[in-house]
Amino acid sequence: MDAGRVYFEDGTGLDISKSMSFKNLDRQGKATRCLQGSSTGAFQCGEYNNPKAHAGLRLMQEEQRLMTQKDPVAEILHYKTSGFAWALIAIATHFAFNLLCVAGGVLCTH
Repeated sequence: MDAGRVYFEDGTGLDISKSMSFKNLDRQGKATRCLQGSSTGAFQCGEYNNPKAHAGLRLMQEEQRLMTQKDPVAEILHYKTSGFAWALIAIATHFAFNLLCVAGGVLCTH
């Protein structure tokens, strides 16, 4: 859904029957000339029906951009750190369970 610039190969184009929009506070892509006031999100903006058009650009107001814009490197680092912490917890739990099983086995045989 989220793209700033879109480039099309020769012979490709938009399938308007599959266009959509979503609403947060305002309808995204909210310019009435693009959505034609439609609740279905029928996209009709700029050169949308020009077979020679080969690219598109999505522009957003600054306050809308802050909602969608995140630092991908920070997101990946967060997932990596979180995953590493959960892996350590799993290893420690497995070790504790094995230690308990061995201790129980040793005590039961004596």
